[in-house]
Amino acid sequence: MMWQGLAQLAVGITHIQRGNTKGALTLLQRAAERLGHADDPAPYGIDGTGLIAYADELAAELRKGTVPSPDRLAPRLVNQPAEN
Repeated sequence: MMWQGLAQLAVGITHIQRGNTKGALTLLQRAAERLGHADDPAPYGIDGTGLIAYADELAAELRKGTVPSPDRLAPRLVNQPAEN
């Protein structure tokens, strides 16, 4: 499910870039659902919780009629280690 969710997130971002709001909303919602249904912790340090929040934030912006800026369309895939 994790890999499907990541693929759907990528396609949702592509829809945003191409101006397809309806397609983007559909794929972002599916991505968040798939990422949220992972039974095990995400592999390779992937930040599943953060990616769900990211997909939800992008969808909220689109619903408000705001197009996310290009710099918002590059998700952070892994947890960043805390700096000491």
